[in-house]
Amino acid sequence: MPHLTLRCNVRITARTIRGKPAFIRALMDDAFARCPEREAIVYEDWRLTYGDLERYIHQTAHYLRHLGVRKGSRVAILSRNCPEWIIAEFALYQLGAIVVKINWRLTPPEQARMLARNQVSVAFLKAEKPEWGAELERLCADSVRLIRLELAFLLVV
Repeated sequence: MPHLTLRCNVRITARTIRGKPAFIRALMDDAFARCPEREAIVYEDWRLTYGDLERYIHQTAHYLRHLGVRKGSRVAILSRNCPEWIIAEFALYQLGAIVVKINWRLTPPEQARMLARNQVSVAFLKAEKPEWGAELERLCADSVRLIRLELAFLLVV
């Protein structure tokens, strides 16, 4: 399995973070301002600087806002760990949306039930098998806007 690294030179303790997205956003904003040229993400042969990461996060947040995602909106991510996951999650934090993480190993009918149960309106998807993505799109066609979570999605957003 490919290794994914998010580089950050700040000491984080359980006491300082307490699961607060606002703290994570402040931490990232500080990294964006202090060292935009430094590598933030290393994944296989793909490398992103903090400046690139910030740009992709803002573009993704803008796209999500265009889709109607606002503070309190429930947005799911169904994927293995990947750079796009990080970008999507930080964009959602920026908007104040609720991130709903759904196990990518579940079958499409199980994923569709989880999306419905959590009242998700938008979901990022990186299907394990192409036919699973198509099946989930069919199952959720009327209720959830699915966004394919691929490296190419960064070019579209």
